[in-house]
Amino acid sequence: MKSAIEVVRHHSSVMRSQDINIILDDFSSDAIVITNLLEEPVVGHDDIKKLIDAEVHKRNEKKDVPHSEILLQKDYGSYVLHVFKNEQRNILGIETFVVENEKIIFESSYITKLNK
Repeated sequence: MKSAIEVVRHHSSVMRSQDINIILDDFSSDAIVITNLLEEPVVGHDDIKKLIDAEVHKRNEKKDVPHSEILLQKDYGSYVLHVFKNEQRNILGIETFVVENEKIIFESSYITKLNK
């Protein structure tokens, strides 16, 4: 069985693929995502798929954007902290995950502009 941090590392790597169905497969069917980018939480595969689709679309509009640099991944049992930056997109992201049965059941995400 994969550990929580292995699930999040896999999730990070498949985000680069931009394959919505592969990315979505990392989440439980009733997963919850809370982010500062949206007014309301995103709940379940249908809404998470829309969120992923919007992110993939945004990335495709900016061709040749390099992948984000992972600054920190730290875990404690089912909980994972994931921090990344992307200097070309000028963003810093701080995400927490809760993983059960090799699926992400909860993600919180805070994305902000890098100070330059």
